[in-house]
Amino acid sequence: MEHEVVGEKDLYGKRHLIAVGGRTEGGEDEPKINDRTKDLPELVCYFSPPLELMEELLHTFYAKLVLDLSPADGKLAWACVKTRTAYMGICYIDTHVKLMEERLLDLMKVSMKETASQLFNSAYAQAVGSTTSSSQPAIPKPKPRPKPKVKSAPKPKPAPKPKGKPKAEAKSEPKSQKPRLEAEQADDDDNEEEEAIEEDVWDPLDEG
Repeated sequence: MEHEVVGEKDLYGKRHLIAVGGRTEGGEDEPKINDRTKDLPELVCYFSPPLELMEELLHTFYAKLVLDLSPADGKLAWACVKTRTAYMGICYIDTHVKLMEERLLDLMKVSMKETASQLFNSAYAQAVGSTTSSSQPAIPKPKPRPKPKVKSAPKPKPAPKPKGKPKAEAKSEPKSQKPRLEAEQADDDDNEEEEAIEEDVWDPLDEG
């Protein structure tokens, strides 16, 4: 996809381009990096952060809307397009707006044909007549959620078994007869002592 070559001056405009003040001593002897007299591409965004960083920022902060005050190369805008996040960028001049729109549209056309892309559209791919596989791994389909287990009703407790007939109470043992025998023996001893005493008493009428 060919685009017109745009330099840093064209992107920022004369108003917004702040030139470094003054010449550097001995700078005339140094070779020029870019000769702006020729229509050659120029680097505008040096050390631009990777797209993965932009996507991680959106994911970490649960972004729903992004207000970008320095869109620059449009990587944050493209990350918002891929994640379907609302985006508004404040571009430098009209040329910057045009370039960003063209860049995002080109990236979207490629992604809609890639089967592993988040923006893949089968209808568009068939209409265009081409599908390309991305080097990135395909996005795995979410696993179906397991069905919640239905708790079965608790089993009724078995009725308690009837206890056997109580054992017949042991017959009360007859009271011990030992005290009774001792009492009778004591009475017999008393009678014998009384008889002995009576025998010892002198009876005058007794002739013997």
